[in-house]
Amino acid sequence: MNTFAWVVLREQLAEIKRQTGYVELALPAQRILEWIFAQQGRSSPILICTVIEESSVASPSVCHTAIRLLINQGLLKVKVDPADTRRRILIPTLKALELMGLQSSVVLKLAAAIKASVKNPSNLR
Repeated sequence: MNTFAWVVLREQLAEIKRQTGYVELALPAQRILEWIFAQQGRSSPILICTVIEESSVASPSVCHTAIRLLINQGLLKVKVDPADTRRRILIPTLKALELMGLQSSVVLKLAAAIKASVKNPSNLR
């Protein structure tokens, strides 16, 4: 039963990505954006070099390409670090916040449906 529930969850998450357009982003770009959102609350800004060194998403080349894609898609903006003008700070845009918010609301609905299904396992079939 747990394996079946896992398959259903994976299918539902894939559908959420399709519904929100998230699936249109390359996988490394998705992971970098998720990593950046997971870093909310950091005391230091998120620099391009920080993403490449700490995110463990992919090689530096792939990370640079994914970051450029996120910038071109309007999901990240770049600001010059006032402390060191050679460094670039990555900032999620309103579009990125809305995308993550939309995905979060759909996931919360899915979680509620799964919770209801656990009370009645026959609903999963």
